[in-house]
Amino acid sequence: MQVTEEFNQMFDALVPAQGKAGTLGGELLRATARLGYRYLNDGDMVGRDYGNETCNAAARFIDECVDQDTPIPGIIDSLWCSYDPVYGQQIEALVGEMVIYIKERPWLATEPCAFDMWDWAKPEDRDYDEEDEEW
Repeated sequence: MQVTEEFNQMFDALVPAQGKAGTLGGELLRATARLGYRYLNDGDMVGRDYGNETCNAAARFIDECVDQDTPIPGIIDSLWCSYDPVYGQQIEALVGEMVIYIKERPWLATEPCAFDMWDWAKPEDRDYDEEDEEW
């Protein structure tokens, strides 16, 4: 089975159609999907322009909630400073590593999670010139 298919199956099982997931594994998948979706559909990148608002919280959430002795924190760190095409390759690597991470820790699929990835948003994530534009 391809990694993307496996990711999608896990996502469908653990992430609700709207709102935060009820488990830590689900919320990690939701945050990973957020990064991939925003990049593939809108070109948003962690730490850049509108990506500050749409991606930064998800990246911080993943980085703080996974074991630091796995490849995932390094991938997240690289997203903060990568550009195309490397950024897209890092998103693919993140998807693959997240599948491995959750498969190796099956309790993540049932461990309750009170967190929402958006809890990791910071005021400076909205610091771009949209508010300054005149209509």
